[in-house]
Amino acid sequence: MRFFTVLKRVRERILFRRIAWTLVLTAMAYGKTREIGKPLAIRPVTIRNVAYAADGRMFAVPNFVSAGSVALFQVTDRGAIARIPARLSEKNFIRSSGLFYLRKERENDPSMAFISLPELLSGYSVDFSGSGNTLIVAGGNAAAVFEGEEEWDKIKTLAIGVSVTRAVFSRDGSACAIISDGRLYLFSTADYTHITTIEPAADCRFSDAAFSNDNSRLAAFEFRSVMLDYGSRIRIYRSSDGIAERDLPYLPARPSSEPGEHLPLVSWAPGDTACAVTVPTAFAGRVYLLKSNDGTVIKEFKGFCHAFSADGTMFAAHGAVFSTGDWSVLGNIPRSSVACAFSPTERVIIVVTRDRIRRFRIEE
Repeated sequence: MRFFTVLKRVRERILFRRIAWTLVLTAMAYGKTREIGKPLAIRPVTIRNVAYAADGRMFAVPNFVSAGSVALFQVTDRGAIARIPARLSEKNFIRSSGLFYLRKERENDPSMAFISLPELLSGYSVDFSGSGNTLIVAGGNAAAVFEGEEEWDKIKTLAIGVSVTRAVFSRDGSACAIISDGRLYLFSTADYTHITTIEPAADCRFSDAAFSNDNSRLAAFEFRSVMLDYGSRIRIYRSSDGIAERDLPYLPARPSSEPGEHLPLVSWAPGDTACAVTVPTAFAGRVYLLKSNDGTVIKEFKGFCHAFSADGTMFAAHGAVFSTGDWSVLGNIPRSSVACAFSPTERVIIVVTRDRIRRFRIEE
């Protein structure tokens, strides 16, 4: 009997040491990043990207509630968001004007709403305008535009064709670019009139696009889909009329499949002198920082996602947040991240892994 008591105590000590080491290693791994609140568990559906509103008071997560939804989380001044039950059902929501709003436990609780859309297992993508609370949702055969804050209304549906995979606003909100069936469509947001259509090269498709910080240019991620000869590059156009300016060289790493499962694939660096590009290669993926004038590789990282902060001082890739001033590591985030986005108003990054949505504050 005494032998079993001793054995039990030994096991308990070993377990305690393992737990202690796990906590120590976790603290070491995340360094100057501190997790905010509880993680949000996600369903086994595709979450292609996340996006913050320009004022930082809202972020959008497509496919969070179901395979046909966009969840809209209000963020309070203290960084709090709605407390989501472990299992959601219809009784947790109130329906109004086609949207569903989470029932609040207290009147001052932050709001959470979701837009109900047709089921789409391939996932939707979202983007906020650089000015005001305007949201564009791409998926299926259309891009839908919503406006609101605590209550949301659909103001426009842009039915372009089949396979609408991406829609992004310019930084000043004056234009938007939509990718449908591999083609790139430019629209003016004043009345959502079509400006021009940009065709990819032969045997190629566009997978993502990003407007420069000064709104003058549009960088498009082009994927060459010839069998056994996959390749990708960035092509740059004038955003006013879609006229081609230059094609950057094909990237060193080849995609292992058609890109676009996780976004963004391309982003502009501060000053628009460089672009960050994610190539979904097998195993770890690749993130490149390229000179925007000739495509010279400045830096290379591993990972399936990247993001610049709104002020351009921070960059996230492969489990780390870097300072763009000297590329020192400011803190760490999960290496299993598949999508991420910085808050435009505070030092916070939202990170999507395969089963969780987590937020981290980067300490000064």
